[in-house]
Amino acid sequence: MAGQEQEQDRSEPASPYKLREARLRGQVAKSMELTSCCLLAAAIAMGWMMMDRLLAGELRLSGALFDQAGRTPLTLRSAQMLFGNLAWALLSIFGLFTAGLVGAALLAGFAQVGPVLSWHPLKPDFTRLNPVAGFKRVFNARMFYEAAKSVLKLALLSAILYFSLRKLMPGLISLQMMDVKAYPERLASLLLELLLTVLAMLAFIAIVDFAFVKWDFAKRMRMSRRELREEHKRRDGDPKIKAKIRELQREAARRGASLKRVPEADVLITNPTHLSVAIKYERGKALAPVVLAKGSGQLALQMREKARRCRIPIIENRPLARELFRKVPISGAVLPETYAAVARILMWAYRQRASRAEHA
Repeated sequence: MAGQEQEQDRSEPASPYKLREARLRGQVAKSMELTSCCLLAAAIAMGWMMMDRLLAGELRLSGALFDQAGRTPLTLRSAQMLFGNLAWALLSIFGLFTAGLVGAALLAGFAQVGPVLSWHPLKPDFTRLNPVAGFKRVFNARMFYEAAKSVLKLALLSAILYFSLRKLMPGLISLQMMDVKAYPERLASLLLELLLTVLAMLAFIAIVDFAFVKWDFAKRMRMSRRELREEHKRRDGDPKIKAKIRELQREAARRGASLKRVPEADVLITNPTHLSVAIKYERGKALAPVVLAKGSGQLALQMREKARRCRIPIIENRPLARELFRKVPISGAVLPETYAAVARILMWAYRQRASRAEHA
């Protein structure tokens, strides 16, 4: 039931990402009927153009075989040589014709789906051993379509052969009134007419099959809205993870900015180990001292280390450090209720600086 509901929910066309993934797995909309039609058309065209060469080569080969028939000993070595020579002779006669057919088949496939090279279909898939899945693969809409198409092809081919042979029968009977030398040309003409009729029938089936394959592939590739959302998450990342990454990036930026502003501070107030708050007061420019930087944990330790290197006075005041860290933003003025405590600390820091300057 869940599978049927999911199938019914697939109302959205496949995304480009899913189509690319399917292509990498070798899943494309390819019509074998169209390939067969192109193959037959190429065979007719090449056969008509190369007919004289093929017939001449076949006659020479047949003559040579009959000539050697009574003089070839029946031994294993002679049989091997005979079959080897026969293979090379057939290759020299029909090699170009066969290569043209292979090229036509490849070109027909390339014209339909472009370059596709995937080893995925060759990988072992043990789910194919599941009898339930195998039953579903056998009895599905595509299998019924293929069966109906085969029956239709057989019926049309039978009808074409019947009516074509009925039409060609007078021409075949008239061969007895013609010279034997005219047989090949006459038979080739009659065969060409029959093949062109079969080709027209296959072209009609190929066009219908190509349209069906495209439609069926698009249907199988359709996605539900949930699948689109999950794909978006896989490609662009989970929104929660992205938010966490942005938070860490902002924290890193704040940490870097806080460390940079520590040398400008007048004093660093600590917790002593968990919190650090840098204070600065510009007399005559600011109405109250401001929090230049603040940090917790590892950042607090780094701020203290930098303050020591820059000879910034450090003082421990846990209640004040906690209150400033929680309630005052960076670059914000200290709270009025902390003026007295901050003022005493600043006075202590100024005295520390003055004492260091005298000793220096």
